[in-house]
Amino acid sequence: MSSRKAAIELSMNFFVILIISLVVFGSGMTLFWKIYQHGEEELGRVSRNVEQMIIKQLHGGDKVSVVPRSIDLERDDQYIVGVGIKNVLTVEKVFKVFVEKGLFVRDEFTCSFYSLDIFDGAEDCVNDYNVPELKILGGEAQVRVEANKQEISNIMIKADRKAMSGEYVINICVCYEDCYDYESCLVDSYDKNYRVSKIRVTVK
Repeated sequence: MSSRKAAIELSMNFFVILIISLVVFGSGMTLFWKIYQHGEEELGRVSRNVEQMIIKQLHGGDKVSVVPRSIDLERDDQYIVGVGIKNVLTVEKVFKVFVEKGLFVRDEFTCSFYSLDIFDGAEDCVNDYNVPELKILGGEAQVRVEANKQEISNIMIKADRKAMSGEYVINICVCYEDCYDYESCLVDSYDKNYRVSKIRVTVK
């Protein structure tokens, strides 16, 4: 009789723990979704000043305009970068924006996050120096642009509280049609004169 009672109590305890676990899991997922939605909403906004600078550069003859090119960030800070694309072709195109983390520079060392740089002999930021990567949202975007029109894609760059002080270099490449990643974009980028746009992010 006592063993049956113990089994019932054990089952009840398991059931209670299961309910609590599901509630905690549900709360965690709700919080994650709210944070994600907030990030998506922020990503959809670019300051009026940035937009005007991009339009001015595109009207000046640039095919691709990245504004700003230099950012100062505190830890737990973020910034929206605008990537303007002007379609100088005669038909509508879907352009692709690829972002690749590049170099990290401090007074005492320089390393790379980019795998091909490491393959060529550069020191590895993650494995050699344990440098945390910056968080990037919107790093692989597709932008449909009508002929002789322009559109702006946004990239959010965030330095979390573990970010290391120094200068991060982020590379942006824009292409269309057959490109499918950063490397293929470099081979056939939209802007032949400036295949890569660099953003320098200084974390204080």
